[in-house]
Amino acid sequence: MEKLVNEIMFKLNTKLSINDLEIVRNVLYSTLQDYDITKKTYEVSIPENDLPKEAKIYLVSKKIDGLSERSLDQYKRTIINFFQIINKPVIDVKTEDCRLFFYTIQNKSNMSNLSLDNQRAYINAFFMWLNDNDYIPKNPCRAIKSFKYEKKYKKALTEMELEILRNACKNAYETAIIEVIYATACRVSELVNIKLSDIDFNSGELIIFKGKGNKDRVTYLKPRTIIAIQEYIKDRNYDTVYLFENSRRPHNKLSTRAIEKKAEELEKRTGIRLYPHKIRRTTATHLLKNGCPVEEIKEILGHEDINTTLRYAIINKDKIKTDYQKYL
Repeated sequence: MEKLVNEIMFKLNTKLSINDLEIVRNVLYSTLQDYDITKKTYEVSIPENDLPKEAKIYLVSKKIDGLSERSLDQYKRTIINFFQIINKPVIDVKTEDCRLFFYTIQNKSNMSNLSLDNQRAYINAFFMWLNDNDYIPKNPCRAIKSFKYEKKYKKALTEMELEILRNACKNAYETAIIEVIYATACRVSELVNIKLSDIDFNSGELIIFKGKGNKDRVTYLKPRTIIAIQEYIKDRNYDTVYLFENSRRPHNKLSTRAIEKKAEELEKRTGIRLYPHKIRRTTATHLLKNGCPVEEIKEILGHEDINTTLRYAIINKDKIKTDYQKYL
């Protein structure tokens, strides 16, 4: 049944919205669960250098699950590359084929182990999905272990750097961007979709609708964040729907690139390496440093896996030293 539902969703992909696709998928599951369905078998040859049908269905399912367009593109490019090198139907792919693929791309492009392991993760996730949905009897990539590489943790802003950035803001618009991302730890893709109606200025709550993974969550605004938003709104002399909108008509919501460009301007102004995600990482790190439980940070960031949260909230080495001296 899983395969049938996936193929139906694939065929409806270009005809329905993501929300409608989700409704159809739920109806299909509830309706078909009382039926035994078997598929006619035919010999199918996969054209060379073509994306297999199973891969197309997989990408549609990831899209319905809320995977970002950027991530979808990375999965797609990796899978296309895989089948260009390993020219076989998915059912015939073996573990040695996966090893050959990784060996080939590493030698062809002198790829780092970090990039290589990312490629392994994409391919492994694809074949795991095929196995879970009964397209193949087992995952051929499962036996391939992670490629070892030196983990370089991305740094968060220090409290001093955050204050320097705040002081470098030239207008209410720039201040609001910094304060909203820092207070809510929202992703830039979530930031541009915030509507004023999503904000409760009395309670200081902000609902992030359909964040990553197509899930809603509640975040919180500090008093200085609310003031920054109100000051920014006062500067606009037109009715607004989205929190951040283009000042030029027809006042569309800002793009993620517009926010990224503003971060680049602040970086040039201050000399502090800056991109929106770094502010999100800073929120996680500061929360952990100040004693917030990791489980709560996970909810604030909207992570499904707590291990992802731990990668964001790296414990400050100075705190380890202070705690060591305090407790020993």
